[in-house]
Amino acid sequence: MGDQPKDIDVKIREMIYEFIRPERSIILAISTANVDLANSEALKIAREVDPRGVRTIGVLTKLDLMDKGTEHGAVEVIQGGVYSLRHGFVGVINRSQKDIDSKKSIHEALKAESDFFNNHPQFKEVKDLCGCQYLTKRLNRILTHHIRECIPDLKNKTATLLRDTQAELAVLGGGPMELNKNAILLQILNAYSSIFIGAIDGNNSDFITEEL
Repeated sequence: MGDQPKDIDVKIREMIYEFIRPERSIILAISTANVDLANSEALKIAREVDPRGVRTIGVLTKLDLMDKGTEHGAVEVIQGGVYSLRHGFVGVINRSQKDIDSKKSIHEALKAESDFFNNHPQFKEVKDLCGCQYLTKRLNRILTHHIRECIPDLKNKTATLLRDTQAELAVLGGGPMELNKNAILLQILNAYSSIFIGAIDGNNSDFITEEL
């Protein structure tokens, strides 16, 4: 459409994978409730990088647009009886294009969403697991817990990287950082030059010459 590149779908998919592939990422998989969950592209992609569903939270939208009599299936999904995810599913209702055109405020939209879940014959069973405000709180708790889980590993990796870097700096003749930075850089370059010359002369077989 317009001036979009022909491979826009490929570029979008690559961008999505770039964000969700890291094991520390939390995946927000959004699916429309009025379409069979088995055809959800978001859940398919999420399962590729998170097959056990341990870092994926599902979101069901358009619950107000479901055909009458089919709401029970969405209730089962939100209750966790259809598709297993560690963080479960949350049902939400977003502002429609009509709401946006009529300048319906966020506050009014949240009130309408709450009224829908409180008064709907089926969805009131899971009203405590629905709503944009609940989703916000849920994501905040998940993110906080996830950060706490990741911090010890990050600290260990940072400490290891720091030790390795300090050891490499010591080999290259690096001194305390409070010294003149230009002098330190010159000292390191001289030390590296000596090591490289030694490698060329055959005095240092461990030195890697295939890369800088």
